Amino acid sequence: PYLIFKKVLPTKTTENVAGGKTPYVSNTKTPEFQPVYMNLMDLCNGQFDQPISVEAWDYDSLSSHDQIGVVETTLSALLSKEPIQLKDYKEGRDLDPGQIQLVEGGIIRVPTFQDYQTEPGTKLHVTFGIDFTVTEDEKVHRKHDHAFNLYEQAIHNAGETLSDDLGAAPVFNAFGFGAKYNGGSEISHCFELGKGLKKAQDVNTKYWGCIKQKKVEMERTRHLNEILKKGMELASDQSTPHYEVLVIVTHNVSDDTHLTLPALVEASKLPISVLIVGVGDGDFTNYKDLVPVTLMTHGEPPLQTSTSGTADRNILQFVKGSSNLGIPVKQVIPKQFLQYMSLNKVAPRAWEAQSYILPENTTWQPKELVPAPDPNAAFRDLDIGDAANPQGPAGA
Repeated sequence: PYLIFKKVLPTKTTENVAGGKTPYVSNTKTPEFQPVYMNLMDLCNGQFDQPISVEAWDYDSLSSHDQIGVVETTLSALLSKEPIQLKDYKEGRDLDPGQIQLVEGGIIRVPTFQDYQTEPGTKLHVTFGIDFTVTEDEKVHRKHDHAFNLYEQAIHNAGETLSDDLGAAPVFNAFGFGAKYNGGSEISHCFELGKGLKKAQDVNTKYWGCIKQKKVEMERTRHLNEILKKGMELASDQSTPHYEVLVIVTHNVSDDTHLTLPALVEASKLPISVLIVGVGDGDFTNYKDLVPVTLMTHGEPPLQTSTSGTADRNILQFVKGSSNLGIPVKQVIPKQFLQYMSLNKVAPRAWEAQSYILPENTTWQPKELVPAPDPNAAFRDLDIGDAANPQGPAGA
């Protein structure tokens, strides 16, 4: 036999729920079913006393399956762990279909991106890595009639999208690479422009100050590895709990992909996402090759190298043009954020501070965030849209 859990609609009809069908158990009248995980909002709109339907079926490999019984009950009744009598699915027959009883069960509250932003919160730190290498494309670094150049547009759009569309109040940092800085004789692939900045405009002020005051002597060698290592260093410093978003703004391919790939695999273990924004008409082929999952396709294998192994998760995105940042920033970065928290069993700090009043019978422990044996079970039905839009308790 097997069980099917269904939502009861206001019309008294029922509706299937994702994840609500147990695996069948063969050759027994007293089956013990494997756990199932369902979204609480799908099952009963998050209401413990709203009716739900449980159907019992007999599996048949050679013909259609036979229904055994059905019962309309509630989540509260199930969680009481008292036996619940099934009814014959056909009225008027004197048959006893048996009983069902919950042996183990509870509510796993799956945190949303906004849960992590609630005070005291895990803040976003946005670090810009700005490419100061030589370019023949005058649109890239040069201003026209005081309008933003392409770099300023990219910095502004990325910063404002992270601030406004995610509802976050990030701290901004700015570094440059690919130039001799402040009169130095050696090319630097990571020099500080400013830290602890309050808004994207402050980053643009630091960037344009370098250009206007001629603090940089642009070179031709373009390395990303050192700026990526700086992002990893900042992500590793959790004296103030935060998640790092490294935004690299560049106008052409890098010269050190052989170093960047292993660094990305290493970075996947840290609280960081990397967004490369390509501006101008340069060649961005090797950035696209670094991205294992396109913006609209998910589930492909993560980054892998022969020396560094396999990435824990996909952290890299490439976007050509700063006007196309909507999906990467608003949807993918929250998902990457949640994947890191899930893999590392990190609870929202607001939950740890007990600022949430959970419904009766609700339990949450860090170990339950990723219930065995499926390491992604708690996030299995969480699509990208849900990541930024909390809808209450998430799993039963």
